[in-house]
Amino acid sequence: SNGVIKLRLTGMGKNRGHIAKQIDDQVIRLYSEIPEFIYGENEEPMEMTAGKLLAAKGISVCTAESCTGGNIARLITSIPGSSKYFMGSIIAYDNSVKSLLLEVDNEIITKEGAVSEMVVRLMAEGARKLLKTDFAVATSGIAGPDGGTSEKPVGTVWLSVASQKGTVAEKHVYGTDRTININRFSLAALNLLIKEIKAL
Repeated sequence: SNGVIKLRLTGMGKNRGHIAKQIDDQVIRLYSEIPEFIYGENEEPMEMTAGKLLAAKGISVCTAESCTGGNIARLITSIPGSSKYFMGSIIAYDNSVKSLLLEVDNEIITKEGAVSEMVVRLMAEGARKLLKTDFAVATSGIAGPDGGTSEKPVGTVWLSVASQKGTVAEKHVYGTDRTININRFSLAALNLLIKEIKAL
């Protein structure tokens, strides 16, 4: 599905116990072969996995969203109990908001462009500082259907997660469908958050 790959393990036969054990063995094998790509099981959405990790560790998160327009915050707060770990969101859609609230220097925005590693890193760090959270997630991208260039085509997004141990950023390039891109951007950002929480 958009932004998520689902692996379904199925067994057939008369001995249910034997089949169940074989499937369990294969799940264990997957965790040993591709642990960095697995975030959950049994149709658990990414926002629930992130929420469980945040609640278990007693840590907080906020978002600074440009191209996702608050969708990450919507996903996080769709989980019951999210008020324990979610502090709030800044939708910095216009560059003036990035500067005024998140303290991203206008010169950097002009030089690097709003959709850039430097800007998204500063957005995450600014949100974490402003909302006083353990983690902050930031996005800046081109959801489409227009607005892209040869260097930064539609579907380009920079994601960042800031925490006490530092700030990381990732670039992804997807397709041209705006709705699909916003969903993919949001899930990729949540996935980066999950990885950073697990790395604590």
